[in-house]
Amino acid sequence: MKLLGSPNYKVGIASNASIVIYPSTTPIGTGLTGQYYTNASTTYSSAANFNPANLKLTRVDTNIDFTWGTTTSPIANNGYYCVRWTGQIMPQYSETYFFVANTDDGVKLWINDQLIINNWVAKSASDSTGSIALQGGVRYNIKMEYFQVTGGAAAHLSWYSVSQSKQIIPTGRFYPTTNAPTAVTSPLSLVGFLGQPFTNLVTGANSPLAYTANPLPPG
Repeated sequence: MKLLGSPNYKVGIASNASIVIYPSTTPIGTGLTGQYYTNASTTYSSAANFNPANLKLTRVDTNIDFTWGTTTSPIANNGYYCVRWTGQIMPQYSETYFFVANTDDGVKLWINDQLIINNWVAKSASDSTGSIALQGGVRYNIKMEYFQVTGGAAAHLSWYSVSQSKQIIPTGRFYPTTNAPTAVTSPLSLVGFLGQPFTNLVTGANSPLAYTANPLPPG
């Protein structure tokens, strides 16, 4: 990248700098990364779940909308397996979103590294729902973990909000990696009054470690 001078600044001596090029707000995702493991347990901390030695398949799934029901799909293991989907998700609207995981058997779901669905139990196909406030156009980390023991097998992930009718989350809203930059999700413009206390809670997406603000008034 080459910097050119302008009336507002001048180019100084050669140096190094880091820059962040934010992605487009247009949904151009391709899906989530799915990792498929043999073996599973209703005890989440069991070594049977997500054991690296049992990883049998890694692929990009365009969305989470599966009804398997056999012992050979998606992997052959007599019905015992678990799946971890990871990547990022980008909502369209700035509002509270409700996520609905319809699974047979159990499921956990994290959005922006927050656990919003926690239903790691053997069960027939049914809905588990969680909610979180999101900002439109920002990509958030997402992780969904699922296990299957015996009987039917299904995993579906939908969402809805005030402005978004319930739907299976579409491919374009999913990104298979977690390399999008962190982003401030709280208001960027604030109003304070001289002589009166002022507080503000800064929130961010994708686990930011620090933030800076400028220019700030004296004091």
